[in-house]
Amino acid sequence: MWRNKILLGTLCLLVLLIAVPSSKAKNVIFSENFESGIPADWAIDNGVWELCLYATSPPFDGGIFAVGTVCNGNYPRYTDSRLISPAFRLDAVTGDEELYLRFWLWFNYQGGDYGYIQISVQDEDTNEWSSWVDIGSTGQWVSNWGLKAIDLTAYAEKMVRIAFYHSDNDDGYQGPGWFIDNIEVIKKVPVFTGDFECGWGDWSTDYCVWEVGITGIPYSGSQCAGTVFGNYPRYTDSRLISPTFRLGIVTGNENPSLRFAHWYNYSSGDHGYVQISVYDEATGIWSDWNNLAGPITGFSAAWTLHPPIDLTAYAGKKVRIAFYHSDNDDGHQGPGWFIDHVRITGFAHFCECDLNQDGRCDMQDWLLFGQDWGRTDCSSSAPCDCDLNHDANCDMLDWLRFGEDWGNTDCLTCQ
Repeated sequence: MWRNKILLGTLCLLVLLIAVPSSKAKNVIFSENFESGIPADWAIDNGVWELCLYATSPPFDGGIFAVGTVCNGNYPRYTDSRLISPAFRLDAVTGDEELYLRFWLWFNYQGGDYGYIQISVQDEDTNEWSSWVDIGSTGQWVSNWGLKAIDLTAYAEKMVRIAFYHSDNDDGYQGPGWFIDNIEVIKKVPVFTGDFECGWGDWSTDYCVWEVGITGIPYSGSQCAGTVFGNYPRYTDSRLISPTFRLGIVTGNENPSLRFAHWYNYSSGDHGYVQISVYDEATGIWSDWNNLAGPITGFSAAWTLHPPIDLTAYAGKKVRIAFYHSDNDDGHQGPGWFIDHVRITGFAHFCECDLNQDGRCDMQDWLLFGQDWGRTDCSSSAPCDCDLNHDANCDMLDWLRFGEDWGNTDCLTCQ
């Protein structure tokens, strides 16, 4: 029993460490983690950016160095500054392949100061570089590191440079600024997962309020996603954004739907929405985010399953979903919104009955499930494989969970 939990945890840790969660075919085009310093082929204009030890910058488990807008204090007034990557060529893409810039960031800006992610493209005929174009931004401040992803597919086969542009609006207010680490540009076909058991996978967040990890009691497994494992910050709205996936064509009586489990505790007028964005195959442009469900307000006493959301109108289309957290800036915060057990019709998922993580729900799992059947004293120090709903008992509620995917042979695993 305990050996299986250690094995699963070890597998997840290994996957996270080598940065390939739920990805089976990732081509890394460009990467930098600054563990050997800021490379000579990077450029800094106006001198605000510098190499920082984590002892003097916000904590993150991606190594011992990051780059930031001044390591040991607030960024200076009146000075804008870019951290500029070397030039690199993006790959061609085919089918459902996508190009993404993914990196970890933490920021604390004051007043109207912000950070912007920018791109410049080289003209193949003149060799001249285009003006910098904004392709993303920070918010005002966050309390945790987050994983941000920016779609670069529209720039396939181009020679490009990426810049992280720190902008001070000269209002007299300064803060710690912006810290960046573990940059990579990748090409891959995104993989949809909805259980967060092995980390972020191909999910991302725009303004870093969302975290993925072990906290409290998740709906299933040992990990979930949530708006900061503590109270969410003021002034910052943020989306938890799914990988791209293509919905199947409607056949017979099977309509595509979205299901998920959530727990929430919102203060005052703060709330959450479930949203969708649709890819236009003709123009290559993603639509604005549209609400599918919500607002999610108030608080829930426990984890609940949200009613299924019908996705029939999007059948055959390439889409992304998002869980949108919105803070109304009234100064009152709460624990926020926690998400787990996301299910899209037609996509493989982690099966709660796959206790030995071999991709199948079979008799080996049944034997593990039965070892502690009937116990009423399951705990973190004496866990039970059969306590699937984390209520310390192995009873019929767990049996119902165990039976949901019984017989499946395509369960997602951490490998």
